[in-house]
Amino acid sequence: MTIRSPGGTARRSGWIPWVFVAGFGVILAANGALVHYALSGRIGLVDDAPYERGLATERLIEEADREAALGWTLRVTPARITDARAAIMLDLDDRDGPVADASVVVRLTRPIEGDATAPVEGRIAGGRAVLEVAGLRPGQWEIAVTARRDGQTVRFFRRVVLS
Repeated sequence: MTIRSPGGTARRSGWIPWVFVAGFGVILAANGALVHYALSGRIGLVDDAPYERGLATERLIEEADREAALGWTLRVTPARITDARAAIMLDLDDRDGPVADASVVVRLTRPIEGDATAPVEGRIAGGRAVLEVAGLRPGQWEIAVTARRDGQTVRFFRRVVLS
């Protein structure tokens, strides 16, 4: 295509439409490559048995409802003893007041780093137990408490900050 400019000189501009065609060609090639990799890659499943995991979740919800129906409450008070040891005071109550006698297992985990302590076992007497735990650094800790009494088991999760 030849176009005459106002001065009378011929200018060749036939290549301009091909720039648009080439641009769309690049876009189509990129999209085609992305579709190929999306269809030939993993399907994105994280769990090999999602149905069974869903059933396990239903059991966990039922267990949590059963635990809530017992009406147990827990208060956790941490206190630093030394640089490497801490005392964890647990106050456990049920609907009738302080729990007289129960066994507890406590495990502490750092939520970010994943460091965990060995499980510490103790007894609740008169509604209270004081457990000493070694290897605790200052900072945030997640406490998992499992309390058992007369065939009943209740699990609690709390976050505390040791200073």
